Amino acid sequence: MLKWCAYCQSFLGEGPPFADFSLTHGICPRCEAAHPDLFDPLVVRNANAMKHTFEALFEAGRKSNFESAEAIIEHALATDFKPADILMGMISPMLYEIGDGWEKGRLTVEDEHRFTAFCKDVLDLISSQWLPDKPAIAGHEQILLVNAPGNLHDLGIRFLHLWLESHGHPARIIEGDIEAVFEAVVRSRPRFLLMSISLPEQAEGVADLVERLNLAVPVKTPRVFVGGHAVKVRSVTHLAGADLCPDVNLLNFA
Repeated sequence: MLKWCAYCQSFLGEGPPFADFSLTHGICPRCEAAHPDLFDPLVVRNANAMKHTFEALFEAGRKSNFESAEAIIEHALATDFKPADILMGMISPMLYEIGDGWEKGRLTVEDEHRFTAFCKDVLDLISSQWLPDKPAIAGHEQILLVNAPGNLHDLGIRFLHLWLESHGHPARIIEGDIEAVFEAVVRSRPRFLLMSISLPEQAEGVADLVERLNLAVPVKTPRVFVGGHAVKVRSVTHLAGADLCPDVNLLNFA
């Protein structure tokens, strides 16, 4: 389930069941300290506004109505929603639902491609409303983001990249085939490697990469986190040498 703060409307991450993308509300630590009254009318008002925004944006996505989405997002940003939270707490779950529908035969390939194009347009819009990227200096990154071998959908890691940057975690996306990824990781020696896996058959490629990294850099092998659709719906439940991460708040960079 998607957890949002009922006071400040910030995305708090996800909770089990991770394949359920309905909204639930909590209170972030900052708002809990500032608002001791849990029955403040503001909570009900914000919860209703959150639900309306999510449903309206999803409906715009189903119809590929970018103009409607643009108006919804502009209104959300004007009412204190954070751009990266819209991506991770609204658009990204929509992608997972669309991917699940395609995998189970409820949607056509054309439907999936149309919605993906819509999400790319939304990403470009939100990125333009946020601070420009501050790319890490090559060779000194602490966090690298890559798609699992065979995963051709890059929107998930692009959303995650902006969300990490907005939370003070500089990161860089590595693109290319498995050899390019391997060489980039060995060269950069990051502390963390975050991988996105969409289908269970991509797990073998992840396991092979982790094994190669253990042999190539045994002392400084990065800690590997794996997330994505296959992890959320539990079609992948174990990967040797990697931590499965269905929720961004489970990422631990300590």
